[in-house]
Amino acid sequence: MSKTRVKITKLSFQQKNPEYVNVFIDDKFDFAVSINLLIKAGLKKGDEVSEIDLRAIKSESKWQKWIEKCLNYISIRPRSKKEIREYIKSKLFKYKRLGILENYSLEELEEGASDEKKSLGVRDSDELSDSIIRYLEERNYLNDVEFACFLIRERTRSSNPRGENYIKSELISKGVDVNEIKIAFATLRELEEFDEGVTLKIAVDKAIARYSRLEKKELKNKAYSYLQRRGFNFSDFKPLVDEKLDTI
Repeated sequence: MSKTRVKITKLSFQQKNPEYVNVFIDDKFDFAVSINLLIKAGLKKGDEVSEIDLRAIKSESKWQKWIEKCLNYISIRPRSKKEIREYIKSKLFKYKRLGILENYSLEELEEGASDEKKSLGVRDSDELSDSIIRYLEERNYLNDVEFACFLIRERTRSSNPRGENYIKSELISKGVDVNEIKIAFATLRELEEFDEGVTLKIAVDKAIARYSRLEKKELKNKAYSYLQRRGFNFSDFKPLVDEKLDTI
């Protein structure tokens, strides 16, 4: 029969992360917990804690670590929901490519993943991802429309600007819904932060400068190809390229 209560015999700050405390149960290291959660739970050396309460504390501690990992990932740049889902799976599935993760449950992931599932109270990796994504969305850390706006700005303001077709395709590959993409473009147009006509003129100048040493006919073909790859419509860029080349 398992013990109903256990004793906290030692608490020590982690050297690598002083925001976390190592918790020792009956003189053996058991788990790490954030200082905030330690204070919230009112834990201190010498306390006797029921195994049920201890499991709850461990579960919340693991949950906090997952949220911190995802927030750090988002802090580098905004992310789509699909990117967060893939990030979580990449953490769970060591040394495996993201493309094959859909075929695995938590039991089939790296060693210790089954314990992770039990301690977090989820059935599989999808349920874990859903829970974390829901948490982040509710606190506005994750918003696919805002992510789409971010990416549109990035792609149109770069030194090699992209057209709307290219950006839409990229957003779809990152899991953003088509309707959310439409909302993002409409929002930026209303704010006068997106004008493909302006972006196209910059891209045309870039294309012609890039191939300026070539003969005119080859230059034109290269410029056409360059602009098409970057998601601009042939009917839009052809007259601009031809007009520019007529002056050379």
